[in-house]
Amino acid sequence: NVERVLDLGCSIGQSTTALKEKFSEASIWGIDHSAPMLRYAHKRAVDLGVDVNFAQRLAEDNGFPDGHFDLVYSMILFHEIPTRIAEQVLREVARVLRPGGLFVAHDFVNSENSTPLQLYHREYDCRYNGEPYAKQFCRSDFPGMMDAAGLKLQRTIGDGYGFMNTWWAER
Repeated sequence: NVERVLDLGCSIGQSTTALKEKFSEASIWGIDHSAPMLRYAHKRAVDLGVDVNFAQRLAEDNGFPDGHFDLVYSMILFHEIPTRIAEQVLREVARVLRPGGLFVAHDFVNSENSTPLQLYHREYDCRYNGEPYAKQFCRSDFPGMMDAAGLKLQRTIGDGYGFMNTWWAER
């Protein structure tokens, strides 16, 4: 039963409001470090008539109680932050998830076996598209980082094009 959901790095709240549609009875929280994004997210949610909560907090130090959430979700967050911060975020995810809670992350493919096209795309993103940490994330061991944080990988699904993955991990 999903009663409390946390959306990490929620930006303008698109995934936050979608999570509320999916889990209509749950308390949904979206957090982001950017106050302007959160102001827009709040206005957007009010305009849509969707009852969700937003707070300006860091993903790596979010201030919620231990074991508070049934589900923690992130959409394209981890390639936006340095690996050392990603490790802190994953420890924080494990801390705020209840035992048996689910972490779902959707982000760039993370593999040592990248194709030449994937390598080119990451290099281009890093140089010309404002993605300074994307290449670092794509070459890291994200499943290993989750495991080290106490999150047990259950499933990984790719998008079929080799650019995005979704990981499901349980605390």
